[in-house]
Amino acid sequence: MATTTPTGQRSKGSTPLTANRITRLEEKRQLQDLNDRLVVYIDKVRSLESENDVLQVTITKKEDVRSREVTGLKALYETELADARRSLDESSKERARLQIELGKIQSEHQQLQLNGGYKGDSPAPQEPTDQQNSGKLRRIEHALLAAKWWRTWPLKEKVTEVTLMDRAEPLKARGKNMRRGRS
Repeated sequence: MATTTPTGQRSKGSTPLTANRITRLEEKRQLQDLNDRLVVYIDKVRSLESENDVLQVTITKKEDVRSREVTGLKALYETELADARRSLDESSKERARLQIELGKIQSEHQQLQLNGGYKGDSPAPQEPTDQQNSGKLRRIEHALLAAKWWRTWPLKEKVTEVTLMDRAEPLKARGKNMRRGRS
């Protein structure tokens, strides 16, 4: 006696399939399908976890590089800022010194103008002339203006001797080339 199974196969000489047996076979097939799906799901989770680990390592490396760059830039900025402050302090001191010297020279100049020159019992020592005094006064005024200019110069665009020399070199070379072209 041949019977048909749920899969369409006939069993030879076996016992007839009961409803319980058919239900169990269907449940077994469903469990195998679910197990296959679970295996696929677990594999997908594992691959995503490994990809996540790789991304975490990449992020950590990039953060390390970024923090080193920021630290380097911060140190460079602080050094530049300290140089600018030092330069500003020096120019302030120079300005104060020039203002004091200017005040002295202006008072000497006014004194000379009021007295009409040197007066005394002994012969006049070699005093600077009004022209020399005014020339010195002009030089000090120019120095004072330069100190004021330097004080107002933005800190981020601080001009140093090295920068000026760097800019002067190409100009010298250009001047030499122009002279050679005329010859």
